[in-house]
Amino acid sequence: MCGYKDTQVAEGRTYYSEFVLTVCGEKSAIKFWGATLECQLRVHSDTLLVETIDSLPTGKNMQYKWTVWTVERIFFRNGKATKDLRVNRQIPKYNEQQIQAVLNEYRKAIKKTVKPTTVNNINMEMADRLFMSALSGSKQARAYFKDFYKHFGGLDGEYAEWYDDLIVKLKVWDSAVVSK
Repeated sequence: MCGYKDTQVAEGRTYYSEFVLTVCGEKSAIKFWGATLECQLRVHSDTLLVETIDSLPTGKNMQYKWTVWTVERIFFRNGKATKDLRVNRQIPKYNEQQIQAVLNEYRKAIKKTVKPTTVNNINMEMADRLFMSALSGSKQARAYFKDFYKHFGGLDGEYAEWYDDLIVKLKVWDSAVVSK
């Protein structure tokens, strides 16, 4: 493994980003993880676990908390590196009261705007909570989340990447297992 080691993201933890995993003597890499990812590595038996960590509003009172989003298992089968990627289905879910609070927050926000409003961190954090409400089983939150960009225009740069990342995460969540 060759890449960037970070001990400053969360106290007492070591994360890796922008790293490549190779087999000694092989010309091709097993996989490359980009600079925008934070991963922690663990070994279980003969399997390397690469856990992608994301800051999501999964803590107490929907506060942001470093949360395992996916776990990629890498192991050898018949001398060949094998990978599979699974989304962490154990992510803390919102209860009905929290979901209703998020839905109400969204309804109030869109009532304040006649035309799409400029997006900001506060609106994007609301998108994160809509996303988590959708993962928690709310069909209404899912619909609001998918329509978010219609009410909060100006999704470019960092905010477009943030929203696009959430859209991809929702698709990954909806698929049972992604294998490669």
